Amino acid sequence: MDNQVGVPNTDHRPVPEIDDIVLTIDQFHVCIIKFNRLGTLIAAGGTNGSIAIVDFTTKTTSNVKS
Repeated sequence: MDNQVGVPNTDHRPVPEIDDIVLTIDQFHVCIIKFNRLGTLIAAGGTNGSIAIVDFTTKTTSNVKS
């Protein structure tokens, strides 16, 4: 009997690149972020209760709500 653990099958989707970037949102201290399913938008939650929606592809803030 073979007791080796095999490599799990994947769905063969491409692995995204890793970018080390800083997104600046004026007067906003971010404490949590969440990406959408496509990885194109970021919802950033601030310590003051504000939420910013950032377009990750253009790196611009499209909405800031407090």
